[in-house]
Amino acid sequence: MGHPPSTPPYATLAAGTPLECVVALGHDDEGDQDVFAESGGVGTPPTRATQGTAARHRALVAALLARGYAVGAAAATPALQVLGRSPEADGCTTYLTHPHAFRPVPSEPGRPVVVRLVANIDGRHGTAAASALLDGLRSATVCVYLGHLRFGLGPDFEPALPVTVAPGSGLPTAPARLARQAARIGRQHGEPLEATLDRWLAEGLLRIERVGTSRVVLSHRNLVPGSATARLTHWVARRAPGGLPAPAFAEPAASDAEHDAGTALDRHRLWVLLTCRATALFPALRRGLAPAPVWLVGPPDTVSLDESRTVPWILDALCAGGPWAEVLSVLDARAYGGRLVLDAPPDTYARDTAGGGDGGRRAHG
Repeated sequence: MGHPPSTPPYATLAAGTPLECVVALGHDDEGDQDVFAESGGVGTPPTRATQGTAARHRALVAALLARGYAVGAAAATPALQVLGRSPEADGCTTYLTHPHAFRPVPSEPGRPVVVRLVANIDGRHGTAAASALLDGLRSATVCVYLGHLRFGLGPDFEPALPVTVAPGSGLPTAPARLARQAARIGRQHGEPLEATLDRWLAEGLLRIERVGTSRVVLSHRNLVPGSATARLTHWVARRAPGGLPAPAFAEPAASDAEHDAGTALDRHRLWVLLTCRATALFPALRRGLAPAPVWLVGPPDTVSLDESRTVPWILDALCAGGPWAEVLSVLDARAYGGRLVLDAPPDTYARDTAGGGDGGRRAHG
């Protein structure tokens, strides 16, 4: 196997057209607790251990405004029309547009960049946010997601564990404690914790307060099967009204052509998944995306939600025509092992005459 090229495929990334980017901020289970409770969802008193989605949204808007981007659908419309697209008024989207920031070749005129910033700030637009991210994954040249992966299920825009415990049941209300108790009782009865949870649900001791439409399902695989909380998360996803949908990219990329007949399968795109253990999903995503040449970037380990501050730097590097090393170096969190890994489409490898090779992976860290 060969090595991926040292630079992104700028010749085929938005060739001659504006650069469309979707940046989606997932639900923050700690920082967004009070917001979601006020919206009518299940919540607990805020801990403020993290700053929350609204604060990250404000910071990203401010960072892009400082770079000369204009906010609003009016500025985005002309550039989107060139792409055969139009702004969406969905309650969770903010458009930011720069008239000439995309200049991968310094000697050529710069082209417009449209950033669609997606976030369920008020706790009422989780389904719309998931739909916007899915649209970005299918259509945008660059798509960035920063948030939780729900132990392998996929990007999410509402709380993972909206489980209500019936009063007087004696069960703990905190999801992590509930998962551990289900595991203990399951061991006592010689059954998996999921069977215990099923029994409690059938007896009316538990109620699930959400549907799965606010999540973009990428996989059914539990990436942390030894965690009771991870198993509870997957159980809730399967038992929620409507069940667990099939992964969005489980089938080969013909689905992209069906989604947008004007999208050629050879159009290069870039997905940046700033979420814990993102690389564990790359093999399954690659099988489903084939033959579409989608470049995948993400960390193999944990990542902080506060890495949202790196998104403008990633856009800066791409707009300036920077090499992969510059793009990947923006995530510098050695204290917890933060790093980004590049997974290149199979047909883009430059052959390594020495016979070595990295399987299409390049890491920085």
